[in-house]
Amino acid sequence: MMKNKILIIEGEKQTSLILQDFLTESGEEVLISRNDAKAFKDLKQAKPDTIIVDVDISKIKGYQRILRIRKKCSLPIFVLADNISSPDELREISNLKINGIFEKPIDLDQLLARIRLYRRAEEPGALFAAIEKETADKLYLQKQLETVNVHLKQIAARDVLTNLYNKRYLEERLLDEFGRAKRYLLPLSLAMIDLDFFKTINEIYGHPYGDKILKEFGVFLGKATRVSDVSARYGGEEFVVLLPNTPLAGAVKFGQNLSQSLSEKIFDKSANNIKLKASIGVSAYPEQEAVDESALLKQADTALCEAKRAGGNRCVAYRTGAEKEFRLLMGEGGEKEADEIKEKIYQLANRVNRAVTEAICGFAKSVKAKDQYSSERIEGAIALVGLIADDLKLPGEKRAQLEQAALLHDLGKVGIENRILRKKGKLTKKEVDIIRRHPVIGAEILRPIHFLKDVIAMVLYHHERYDGTGYPSGLKKEEIPLEARIIAVIDVYQALRSDRPYRKAYSKKEALDIILEGSGTQFDPKIVKSLLKKERGIVKP
Repeated sequence: MMKNKILIIEGEKQTSLILQDFLTESGEEVLISRNDAKAFKDLKQAKPDTIIVDVDISKIKGYQRILRIRKKCSLPIFVLADNISSPDELREISNLKINGIFEKPIDLDQLLARIRLYRRAEEPGALFAAIEKETADKLYLQKQLETVNVHLKQIAARDVLTNLYNKRYLEERLLDEFGRAKRYLLPLSLAMIDLDFFKTINEIYGHPYGDKILKEFGVFLGKATRVSDVSARYGGEEFVVLLPNTPLAGAVKFGQNLSQSLSEKIFDKSANNIKLKASIGVSAYPEQEAVDESALLKQADTALCEAKRAGGNRCVAYRTGAEKEFRLLMGEGGEKEADEIKEKIYQLANRVNRAVTEAICGFAKSVKAKDQYSSERIEGAIALVGLIADDLKLPGEKRAQLEQAALLHDLGKVGIENRILRKKGKLTKKEVDIIRRHPVIGAEILRPIHFLKDVIAMVLYHHERYDGTGYPSGLKKEEIPLEARIIAVIDVYQALRSDRPYRKAYSKKEALDIILEGSGTQFDPKIVKSLLKKERGIVKP
């Protein structure tokens, strides 16, 4: 590239010397004129390409200097100005047809770029070509910026974990789609989906694993919907699908198909083979008389709650006027009939729950037999947790759950081979790891059973230690649910009092001494104290 020959007409000596050093190092040729007479002589003899004038624009002398130079030549002129204090001054100096004004302190790189842009070219039109290139570059950068902004907007609309749309985007789209449906009398439906008992997956396998399953569910949901549908993660394990141009019957069909597909889908096939179930509530406009988009969302939520109350794993449509009909029935003296129906439903649910519990209990006893526990020991464990629950003044509901947990806590041993469970010698590290999986296996077996949902944590954490060195999660102290701490004490106590493949049963005194020795490390001291009180009738210091 040819050098620019630049003439600096000095105003301030220090500024001109800084400019000379910078421009020379940048490969340009620089002349400095100390006064106007020398400047006009250099213009004639040296024939520069560009002129830089350093002036105080607020003074008439500076303005006149620029005017005189412009009358002598048509070269690109750049002005370095002090004290530009008003728009009027800028307008006056621009009338001189200069090519750029740089207020001090000067951005030297920007000045050099502008000088090179306006460099006098040999061929006609080169200056305009340079200006066109600069304009094209700016347009290109603007387009790139717009593309980046679109991409950022798309990222902001997505849920980070599942890559489905997020709640904020859903609400914006719902507002738009409802307005369009109302304006053009088009059908619009909404399906709200909640994964049943998903909390237990987090409890059994941990939240990172739960996130992995949610991510896989997001892919599943995306494949189950149309391009025109909007699938969003609404929060936690709750999802919403917006179904434009879809009447209620279509939305119900969508929910039923989704439920059927989910029943056939296995998540994490490579490891745990997780099965998911979902409750689905659907609502539709204009069939269900929603007045706005928030009402449509609320109706779907109401239907979802109804699906949950009915036991989950189903699709339920919102029923228009159902609340009004119920209030009318109550107003006509239907309270007694309603109470009778509620009682019958409660009794029926309890009967079903008892039947399921008895079946599980029978199975659990067979597992205990496999692990060489006697029925008497099982009944003894149940009786002991009841006594401790009474001593700790736990409510009746918690006592019932504890008794269920006392029976079911080793249910996961069904997944352990007999040769390991009944091995007389020392277990290998691999065998110990296998044994330690039984709380997770038991919790996973119980996970789909809704009325046992509160028992799952007791089963899962009954091998945690008070000092945090237990398994499967390494919880400590109050991080471990109280009921699991109770089961931990009773489980070890009953094991000590039972014959094992590798030893005979300990006496009551020996077993209680061992339990007391583990107080504060393996066991919760207050539960140990309660056990000693019930078994000895006294508390040993």
